Amino acid sequence: MNIKEAIKQINELDENDTIYAQKINGKFFPESEITIVKYSDDEAEWPTKKISEKHCKGKEYFLDIYPIKDLIQNYSYMNLNSSETVNKIIYYAENDAYN
Repeated sequence: MNIKEAIKQINELDENDTIYAQKINGKFFPESEITIVKYSDDEAEWPTKKISEKHCKGKEYFLDIYPIKDLIQNYSYMNLNSSETVNKIIYYAENDAYN
């Protein structure tokens, strides 16, 4: 599964889980492959790099599912197509800010 597919299926995903994605040339893209991680209670305190090494080597923290759902709701008034929504979510993940 990639970022675009995950966002398309976001309502089917557990909002307590986290997405880690592969960066391509140092950036996330809609086609970036992902792993969805469910943390144990102990792992919730770990740095994201340690989580990545254990569950999805080669991928980096992207976003938790819950904020993605929230972002989609916030963008809903803009009447964006799915590609625009995905790109805005990627921007948010990389910059911790809206565009």
